[in-house]
Amino acid sequence: CNITAMKKLSCLENVAKMMKQPNHQAEEHTQIYFRDYAFVAEEPIGSWMKIVSINHQTTGWVLKSQFTEIDKQQEDKLPYIVFGHQTSIQNAHQTLPLLNGTYLNENDRAFLNQTNQLIAIDTIQPDEIFKQQLLQSYLQAPYHWGGTSIFGIDCSGLAKMFYKFFSIHLPHLASAQLLQGEVLDFLDNAICGDLAFFENEANEINHVGILLNANEIIHASETNGKVAIDAIDNHGIVNKISGKRTHSLRIIKRLLNTPQ
Repeated sequence: CNITAMKKLSCLENVAKMMKQPNHQAEEHTQIYFRDYAFVAEEPIGSWMKIVSINHQTTGWVLKSQFTEIDKQQEDKLPYIVFGHQTSIQNAHQTLPLLNGTYLNENDRAFLNQTNQLIAIDTIQPDEIFKQQLLQSYLQAPYHWGGTSIFGIDCSGLAKMFYKFFSIHLPHLASAQLLQGEVLDFLDNAICGDLAFFENEANEINHVGILLNANEIIHASETNGKVAIDAIDNHGIVNKISGKRTHSLRIIKRLLNTPQ
């Protein structure tokens, strides 16, 4: 596709589902947030259009009505990000709740109900306190395949949203996220934010979690039914409640450097 010839879009809703096919029965691929940019990839089919998400570098089908065409020259960079679950914006004569991890522009600040939950992206540092607070904010979120929010999230969605705060845009698939970062040789050297990848009996990557330290991992899983903290060792994840091993560790990757 010729990106320069494609229509540029902006998401109108607080969250829009991106599907793998143009129907509601299809698998949910990921979710697009308010103000996220995208390009039209194909001619619409009924109520659906295929888009390429700029931030997420992901292609899929969305409802046409949930996006608006904008000037192609409009700056892609949105300098602020929402950190919190109580923020809303007065948008077109109505109040629109905003999700944790929503990018906003300079003018949006005047229309927010919780300006204290808005962070300038270029001021964010991956220090221990912020990383822990960010991860804790997703605890208890129900498991939802293709989800990215406190209202429903999956394992790679959690990793994707965590790294979005540090301007690292991951695809919404654990096996694709595996291609990012540097290999960590020993679990004992792990720090908060490192990604741990797990494999099934066919040696396929089927799960990812975020290490809190060398002994604990936070992840969204079907086993827990939500985002929870479990134990981890060199063999994999051990459920803190049942004591059973649930996932087999393949590799650990580091995407963030520790602040000096």
